[in-house]
Amino acid sequence: MIPPTKHKQVYDEQIRGVFGTFGAGMGIRVCFLQAALEANELGKIQLVSEIPGSDRWPVRDLFQRDVDTKRVESSILPWLQDHNKVKFFNPLTLTLVPVDSGSNRILAEVPNLANSELEDDLGRWSVLERQGLYRFRHLTSKAGSHREYGLVEWNSRNVRLVAIDGQHRLSALKRYLSDQSGPGFDGFLEWHIPVVVSGLDCDEPVQASILDVVRNMFVYINTQARTPSRSRQILLNDEDINYVCVQELLQYSHENDTVEDVEQRVQSRVPLLFYDWRGATENGREMPSPASLKSVTEIAEWFKSYILGENIDENLANVFGIGGKHPLFSAFASGELASGQTELVRERFREWVLPGIAYLLENFRPYSRYIAAVRKAEIAWSNKNDVYRHALSQLRFGSHRGGESVQLQVVKAYDEVVHELVDLKHEIPNMLQLDIGMRGVIYAFGYLKEWYDEWTEGGETSSWLDYSKWFTRHLNVMYQQDWFSKKGNALRLHVTRNAADNIVNHKIGDAQKALGPFVCTVVCRNAFAAKDAITDENEWNEVWETFSESALFATLRSGYQKQHAADFRTQNVDWSASKVKEESKKQGNKSAHAHLKRFLNTLEKIKVS
Repeated sequence: MIPPTKHKQVYDEQIRGVFGTFGAGMGIRVCFLQAALEANELGKIQLVSEIPGSDRWPVRDLFQRDVDTKRVESSILPWLQDHNKVKFFNPLTLTLVPVDSGSNRILAEVPNLANSELEDDLGRWSVLERQGLYRFRHLTSKAGSHREYGLVEWNSRNVRLVAIDGQHRLSALKRYLSDQSGPGFDGFLEWHIPVVVSGLDCDEPVQASILDVVRNMFVYINTQARTPSRSRQILLNDEDINYVCVQELLQYSHENDTVEDVEQRVQSRVPLLFYDWRGATENGREMPSPASLKSVTEIAEWFKSYILGENIDENLANVFGIGGKHPLFSAFASGELASGQTELVRERFREWVLPGIAYLLENFRPYSRYIAAVRKAEIAWSNKNDVYRHALSQLRFGSHRGGESVQLQVVKAYDEVVHELVDLKHEIPNMLQLDIGMRGVIYAFGYLKEWYDEWTEGGETSSWLDYSKWFTRHLNVMYQQDWFSKKGNALRLHVTRNAADNIVNHKIGDAQKALGPFVCTVVCRNAFAAKDAITDENEWNEVWETFSESALFATLRSGYQKQHAADFRTQNVDWSASKVKEESKKQGNKSAHAHLKRFLNTLEKIKVS
């Protein structure tokens, strides 16, 4: 290895090691240096979460999962400090990331590294450099390249050295370094920690940004090792159309909740706290946010099963409201998105679909009350002191800017905030807190869109926002009529609960045969009663026949058959299995018809204006 260079330049950080290049593709190659750092050099390395302001970055840019502190404290750090264990691990993977020195946001453009040579008292160097950012160089001679004598230098004002693999090991190493009284600390200072430092170089203009490439490197490395949580994969995936749209829904809340002045935020917008979006883990297991109502994985299931569909196909043209001249039309028809078309999906989703989904979530009565209460509480907490602001940041983003001196106070305030938010959450009817409730609602929301277009536009596609206003208006009437509360239990028997009062038909695919058609029926009856879109008796009859006499009847019959079979086995112990089955089918059929009759009688009490 070579001694530190005396060459004067704008670079204030350097690491020595073995130089190489690897992985050329898309017009981009990776330059790297294999090296060993002393423990005292760990301060050169950052996690993404340690970059000031990174917690306010857009959702897609937060490619690292939160550090599992319990895993660090209970597993990795004790292993490092155990003098009875031989320690070694594969190199930490680090990358040089150019940032805007003012905002700390990662720059978009992949640098083009210029080739040059320079000489100093150590000899002749072959250099790859983007001036002011970073440069790689290695010694050469008449005998050829001496890559084992390599050097990478960077300007710490404009570049961050970020760990993209090994964040938990790095976190543990930094914890070790900060605890001088820890076991074996003096020996730790003599360690040489294996690292690979990479930097990007493009030889032609490319569409991909630095963050796109780094994010893909992160996903590949971590997929080959410990697979990122499903929540994290949803936030990182730029190819699955459902995941892309979930990212945009989250970003809609994220951009609002990163406005520093809490009173300047759009108060009616769904707060980020509503979603369990960060994919936090503890000992390798996903840990839901205690105050959240819906997980990212659940939202993704909504989109895939009820709104967008599982595949890219021609049906998406109707969902996105596009015609043959739109560049996405042919992509949807072919079943495959071309490179770069993901951004078009994002733009069209934000413009056309997102307003309708957001309107539903923000104006459905139990959620609008919850949102208003959370916003009011956020202002109250933020106005208390910095400790509560740090606690809110910890809950919302998984990190805060408070130092060690206030850590205990932040933990106490965090628990207080969570307790109050949980209380607010419990004011929502239990049916709508559970996934089964909103699965039925979102199924109806997605399914009735085409019916609404037929009733109002003669089959032409209406905007999701206009449709959502209609749907939410009559959904709120349904809510006020207590269909989701305990009062509605009798007519939800074998739809959402069985005779033993256990939840049934709760899986994502069950909504289409149970609560989904139930919600469709009630919402449409309220619309028919108000002569809103559904104005003809025949239209209402078609709704009843499709959703109740067809979809619901089969579910009710199956439920009642099970109920009667259990009763018959108890009351008629001498009956054979075939006798029980035969009688159960007869009685189940009768009970299902009687149930639908009671359901229809109740609906007909909603008078048509």
